[in-house]
Amino acid sequence: HTIQWRITASFSVLIIAVMTVLGFVLTDTIRESQLDNMRTRLTGQAFVISEFILPLMSGETDISSIADEITRIGEPLSERITVIDSSGTVIGDSQEDISLLDNHGGRPEFKAALSGTTGESTRYSTTLGYDMMYLAVPVISEGTTIGSVRVSYPLEDIRIMTGRVITGVITAIGAAVLLVCISAWVISRRITRPVRELTEASLKMASGELHQHIDIGSLNETNKLAHSFNRMSSQLSETIDTLTKERTRLVSILENIADGVIMTDNEGQVLTANKAAGSIFRIRDHTFETKPIIELIRDHEMNDILQQCLYTGMEQVYQYESSHYKRFLRVLAVPVKVEKVFGVLLLIQDLTELRSLQTMRRELIGNISHDFRTPLAGIKAMVETLQDGAMEDRTAAPDFLSRIEDEVDRLTQLVTELTELSRIET
Repeated sequence: HTIQWRITASFSVLIIAVMTVLGFVLTDTIRESQLDNMRTRLTGQAFVISEFILPLMSGETDISSIADEITRIGEPLSERITVIDSSGTVIGDSQEDISLLDNHGGRPEFKAALSGTTGESTRYSTTLGYDMMYLAVPVISEGTTIGSVRVSYPLEDIRIMTGRVITGVITAIGAAVLLVCISAWVISRRITRPVRELTEASLKMASGELHQHIDIGSLNETNKLAHSFNRMSSQLSETIDTLTKERTRLVSILENIADGVIMTDNEGQVLTANKAAGSIFRIRDHTFETKPIIELIRDHEMNDILQQCLYTGMEQVYQYESSHYKRFLRVLAVPVKVEKVFGVLLLIQDLTELRSLQTMRRELIGNISHDFRTPLAGIKAMVETLQDGAMEDRTAAPDFLSRIEDEVDRLTQLVTELTELSRIET
C-alpha cells in the first residue's frame, strides 16, 4: 500500500493494458491482411482456372478428362481446386477422389457463384479435418453459368502466423512490463524518498525526538516539502523548549509559593495544584488527579466559590472558616478566559495562624493597657497630691517622689518588654 508500490503497479497495469490492446489490434490486423492477400490470390487463381476449364466444360469432353486436367493443374499448387457443374456435382478435384465427394449444391460459395458473383466461405472441412477458406467463381458460357471453379486453402498457416505474432506480443509485453516495473521502482523510490524520510522524522517527533532534519532533495516539490518540514521542526523545537522553560519556571514558582494554588477547567475539574494546596487540604503526596474539586478536597464552601466564579465570570473573594479542615481561609477565585471562561484560578491563603496571632495580640494589648493604667493612675494621684500642697511637707514629698520614680521604672520595664515582644513577632 505504499506510494512506491502504487506507482509501480499503476505503470505496470497501464503498460499491460496498452500492450494487450496493441497486441490484439496487431494480431487482428495481421490476420485480416493475410486473409485479404489469400482472398486476392485465390480469386485470381480461380478466374485463371475458370478461363482454362471453360472450353472443356462447354464442349463434349468426358468428365474423367476434366478430372485429370484439374489434377494436373493442381499438382504443383498448395491450393485445392474443385470444379463443380451447375447441378452441384463435383466433376474435378485436385486433391480428393471425386467419387467420394458428396453434392456441393448446398455450399454457400457455390450458390453465390451460380448467381454470377464471387462466393466466399470459411468453415471447418470434414474431409480434410481443419478450417479452410473457400472461394468460388462462376464458369459462364454464352451468358449462362454452367458451373463453378472453387479454390480453397487451409487457414492453418494463418493460425500459425497469428500464434507467432501473439507469442511475440506476449514476449514484448513481458519484457515491457519487466522494464517498466524496474524503471517505475527506481523512479518512484527516488520520488518517494523524501516522503519516507518525512514519515520517519514525523514518527520520531511524535515519540518526543523533536530535533529532526531531513535532506533537501533535487526535485522542486520535494525540496519545498523538506525545507518546510525542517523549518517547522526547528520552530516546533524552539517553541517546545520555550514552553518547557516557562512551565519549569511556573512549576518552580507554584511550588515555592506559600499560598495554595489550584487550577480548574470550566466544569470544575482540577487540572493542577501546588504543594501548598496539598498541605492545606491534606492530600497525600500532593497528587492531584483530574477530578471535580468537591470530590478532591470535600469542601463545599470552596466549591460554591468556584461555581459562583464560573457562573458570573467575575473575580470572587471570600473569607471563611472551613469546618472540615478547621482552618480559616481566604480564597481569591479568578476566571481564566479569552472569549469565554474556560477555567478558574483559585488562590488560597491560610489565615489560621495569622488569626490566632491577631487574637493573641488583642489579648496582649488588653493586658498591657491594664498594666499601664494602674501605675499611670498612681502617678497622676501622687502628682495631684503634691500639687495640692504636699510639696511643702518635708516628710511626705520625698516619699511621693520615690513612689513616682518606682512607677516610672515599672512603666519603663513594661515598654522594654513590649518592644522586645514586637521585635520577636517581626
